[in-house]
Amino acid sequence: MGLEKKLVNLAHKGSGSYKTLDARKQIARRLVTYFHKKMNIQIRDVSQLKISQIERYIQTRRAEGISARTLQNEMSAIRRILEEAGRERMLAEKRMSNQMLGIANAHRDGKKTAIVEDKYLQLLLSAEERDAGFAACIQLGRELGLRMAEAVRSTQSVPTWLDRLEAGKNKLTVIYGTKGKRVREVTIHKIHSERVLAAVRNAFEVMNAQSGKLIDRQNLKQAMNRSSNEARANGLESKESFHSLRYSFARAQYNEYLRLGFSEKEALSLTSVDLGHGDGRGYYVKRVYLK
Repeated sequence: MGLEKKLVNLAHKGSGSYKTLDARKQIARRLVTYFHKKMNIQIRDVSQLKISQIERYIQTRRAEGISARTLQNEMSAIRRILEEAGRERMLAEKRMSNQMLGIANAHRDGKKTAIVEDKYLQLLLSAEERDAGFAACIQLGRELGLRMAEAVRSTQSVPTWLDRLEAGKNKLTVIYGTKGKRVREVTIHKIHSERVLAAVRNAFEVMNAQSGKLIDRQNLKQAMNRSSNEARANGLESKESFHSLRYSFARAQYNEYLRLGFSEKEALSLTSVDLGHGDGRGYYVKRVYLK
């Protein structure tokens, strides 16, 4: 078994969501390509990996302009692979720390910006002309704060959401496609209820017209690829990406909690829960989503 296959297998053993595991496998493949093609080091087993080789890999990635935050993620994946391979002594070395690798000075502040209402409506119109299913995903992203994977996979929940909304319920459960498979409940404020109902009802109608699918493709991978392509085609990239819809949702939720009389701290915590971050990350929501 070659080094790439071994590293990919180790990457798959670690815990994490489908998206996390897939990213870890890609990093494993990139590492092997770097060793074999750029450094001409023919390593055949993970037991042969040296700290100096990891250092050179990170140095090269930094020289390519890769951000410190991205390299932190790559090192996290590499550490998990080494941990699965039993290389604890290597991991314990100070040279393997982010500080020593020169990638410690990074933060998790988002680079996205919320999409203002006028632009959102224009975006929705242009998306509907190209793909009604993706337009429905945009609506769900804005009104429920869904990530793109959550919106695409929401087909299993849309009928339930519609039933609950029509019954006057103010909580919807997001289950499929969530980060780390963490289920969350989203509070539907009365002031937003008509918009949410319209978004869910539209998604339900699109699904009925497309054999139960929002993105009319054979499997999830094809559906996600289609969604990514549609996002780019509609200008949803860079600072104003699909994820920016979550920023708009977060601002609307936060402002409504304040209007209802909650303190700033409470409003931040409640908004954090709606986003799936838990009630202890209010400061993160303020620093990233509301900046």
